[in-house]
Amino acid sequence: MAENRESATNWTFFRVSLVAIAFIGGVMGAQAALVSERIPWIMLLGMFVACIPVMLLVIGLQRANPWSAAIWQYPDWSLNPLQLREPLQFFHFTGFLLLAAGLGGIAGGLFGPNAITANNQVLVVGGAGQLAGVHVCTIVFRNKMAARGGDGQKPGHGSDQGSDQGSNQGSGQDTGQQRQD
Repeated sequence: MAENRESATNWTFFRVSLVAIAFIGGVMGAQAALVSERIPWIMLLGMFVACIPVMLLVIGLQRANPWSAAIWQYPDWSLNPLQLREPLQFFHFTGFLLLAAGLGGIAGGLFGPNAITANNQVLVVGGAGQLAGVHVCTIVFRNKMAARGGDGQKPGHGSDQGSDQGSNQGSGQDTGQQRQD
């Protein structure tokens, strides 16, 4: 148990450290300024929206992959983002990397000597779109996801039934039925 906790702490440190490094790299202008102009907001919106079906396609292919884990864990900062059996962990992690690098570049442009470039905008939109896509994947592929309660059961296989009954206990009908039992 202590080894599990230590591993979780190590992966959290790993993820946070790399996201911080990406942000600092963005502030320092690490992205090459390929285009110094800003991108029209409608194109950025289109890029954001396009990320969601792309994530659904990629994760959908991984769902059919026989080497993928039978049940996926919800994205968590304490889990290894490099395990091939859990694709959502990787895309969750890289989404935050892209977002941090882009926000760092924008912060560097606002408060430093660097210009806010199209690269920064694309990184922010790509990272945010990827994270939105990961969230949508947890909804679309919920039958592949582990239960959040930590009981190890898949949703719809006993764990949700008890929570549904528990959520209705506040209504008058349930209270009356419970008294009759």
